[in-house]
Amino acid sequence: MEIVTNKEHDGLVYQSNKYRRYYTKKNDIVCWRCTIKRCNARPETDNRTVLKEIGQHNHAEKVANPSAVSLWVACKRKASDDISMRPSKIIRC
Repeated sequence: MEIVTNKEHDGLVYQSNKYRRYYTKKNDIVCWRCTIKRCNARPETDNRTVLKEIGQHNHAEKVANPSAVSLWVACKRKASDDISMRPSKIIRC
């Protein structure tokens, strides 16, 4: 499941782990890295399907519910958008 992170970067939740976009190969295969920096697990996707996963996770932290992550990111983004709109409303008044 692809998601957009708080900083508007592409993200991926796969097998209860979060990944960030690392790079895209010439043949449009997207490589991802685990969000834990010391972890060396790297899946590769093509059209939202995971082709293979390189490396193993060396940590126990996992996402409990991937849909909860998407909801959390959406709520946080909505809150930050509302905060950024408030000063303009105050100035207009």
